Amino acid sequence: MEQDQDAHIKNKVADEMEFAVQCSKCFKWLERYEKIREHLLECPFYCEDARELRPSISCNDIPDITRQEKKLWAFDKPSIPQLPSGWKRIVKIRTRGTIFADVS
Repeated sequence: MEQDQDAHIKNKVADEMEFAVQCSKCFKWLERYEKIREHLLECPFYCEDARELRPSISCNDIPDITRQEKKLWAFDKPSIPQLPSGWKRIVKIRTRGTIFADVS
């Protein structure tokens, strides 16, 4: 039963993949991810950093994504370089509760 559920999750993940980043000040999740993950350790992300997409954004706004949503969450390591132009990031879930693979 659990193997069937894991297989279902793996297949569903590829279709519904979303990437988000957490504000270092208010801890809200925003759907602006790939560009900033590359330098997350040297330059922590803050809501104000997303102003090029939404000029009036602040920590007072509601988050784009909440942890209460029924989704499979996977957290990766910071400072992973951006993909070259034209490439697509594919994340493969190996099994529930384990490390996931970042395949470029």
